[in-house]
Amino acid sequence: MKLFRCHRVVAPLLARPVRFVGLDRLRVQECDRVAALHEGLSRLGARVELLGDDLLVHPSPPGTLHGAEIETYEDH
Repeated sequence: MKLFRCHRVVAPLLARPVRFVGLDRLRVQECDRVAALHEGLSRLGARVELLGDDLLVHPSPPGTLHGAEIETYEDH
């Protein structure tokens, strides 16, 4: 799980799309973490798709990512 945290942050910076699969377990935590990741990365300017329990993060061209307020949902 700790490695997943690092990968989801750098995924928009990679040169090819990254698909995180089998995230169903993250939906039944303190909040729906899959939806929260989708929303948070989208607010930062990343292009992200929710595909069932998978998350597809597309490369972000230079200048498209930006700061944003992120909802924490009081989840840690």
